[in-house]
Amino acid sequence: MIKVASNGHVKGAFGAISMITHAYKKYPYTTRAATYQLRIHFMHAKEKKLNLWSLEFASLDVQILQRIAVADVPETEDHSVQILGLDRFTYKLQEEMTSSVDALQKMRKEHDSYVVSPELSDEHEERESLTNLVSKAN
Repeated sequence: MIKVASNGHVKGAFGAISMITHAYKKYPYTTRAATYQLRIHFMHAKEKKLNLWSLEFASLDVQILQRIAVADVPETEDHSVQILGLDRFTYKLQEEMTSSVDALQKMRKEHDSYVVSPELSDEHEERESLTNLVSKAN
């Protein structure tokens, strides 16, 4: 039997890149430190396994794609080890999704406070819009 390579995780990575780019365009005046905390996660099923992948930007031109969890899908209720593995997988998924939501909320808060700050004070730090940086990277 010939084993066919699966590139589904690569397709998922392209989708994750577009989601990160969308977040950068939606909150263009967030700090770079906050933008690099954002990680997008996706699941990829291959044969009888679930894979949890994470994509993050280490910088605007360096992305890190890593598989952070794998679980065997139990075929019957008798496969208790697989069921426990799937439980750990879902816990990791929940933990990672919470982290992503927190990063997005931080980005929104920083963006909103930057947009409002010229109205409230004379001191205003200048930031380059992430929209400009994203368009330069493409």
